[in-house]
Parts: sequence; structure tokens; C-alpha cells
Amino acid sequence: MLAFVFQTLAARKPDIDSGIFAYASTASASTGFCRAVGFWIGTCVGNVSYWVLIKSTLGAFFPVFGDGNTLTAVIVASILVWAFHFLILRGVQGAAGINKIVTIAKIVPLLLFIVVLLFNFDGQIFYDNLWGGPETEKTFSSVWAQVRQTMLVTVFVFIGIEAASVYSRYAMKREDVGRRP
Repeated sequence: MLAFVFQTLAARKPDIDSGIFAYASTASASTGFCRAVGFWIGTCVGNVSYWVLIKSTLGAFFPVFGDGNTLTAVIVASILVWAFHFLILRGVQGAAGINKIVTIAKIVPLLLFIVVLLFNFDGQIFYDNLWGGPETEKTFSSVWAQVRQTMLVTVFVFIGIEAASVYSRYAMKREDVGRRP
């Protein structure tokens, strides 16, 4: 739905090309400012949560990271956040290169998982877990609860995708693809 919102805004206001703040400030300066501050706060909280989660997960393998709130975890997370910041400041091309590497790093484990799954699939375990486990009552509501929980995780995964619209001014129009400035 968020992608449709940005598509509609881009079609109605093609001259606005710097993301959420520009759309909001076009409606009203104070509304735009308040929304931008709210977005900034949400992004800060999201980044902190994301890095604490990563460091607490790594803490299971490397005790120096603990629960994600040790001094080492904070320093490493801060360095990585600033590294991403400076990478983006260098330009879209550098960020696109990193994006390709990250995409490959996501796809390879998924493909490996599928291959391992093909050789180790157990239909009974799948059936039991589809309904919430072997000891639970086999009702559609347990499947629906799993779907709701999955959707919450999926929404969390896509937090921040709206920030991509800030760089929309750098995207080339379809008719300009063959012509470089």
C-alpha cells in the first residue's frame, strides 16, 4: 500500500522529487516539519532496534556483544551506521554496488536452504507445525494466528523502504535510459 501511495503522489506531483518531507511540506509547512521529525524519530528507533537485535544475535556466538547492549556492541553498531551513511554520501552508484552484494548474500542462503530442505523434508513435521504443533487442536484459527504473526514480522522487515523515495530524483526516467548526462 505504501508503494501505491508513493506512485499516486509521484503521478499527481511529478515536480516533487525528494521524498516524504517534500510531499508533507507541500501540504503544509508545519505538518511537513512534524511528519519529518516523526519519521526521523521512527528511523532512529528502528535503527537502534535493528542493531541491538543483530548484536544480541551475534552475542550468542561472540560473547563480547552480550545482549546487544554492551559497549563493544554499541561501538561496532555505531561504526556500521556511520559506514552506511558515508557510503550513501558517496553516491547512488556505490550504494547500488553494495546493494548487489547484499542481495546475493540474501539469495545464496535461501537457495541453500531450499536444497537442504529438498533432501530433509518430513511431511509429518510439516503437517504438525502447520497447525501450531502436534499437541495443539487442528483449527484454522491457529493458522490465522501464525499468518498474523508473520505479517507483523514482514512489516518490521520493510520499515524504512519509504526512505528510498528520498533518492527518487536520481532515478532515470525510462526515456532517458539510453542518454547519459
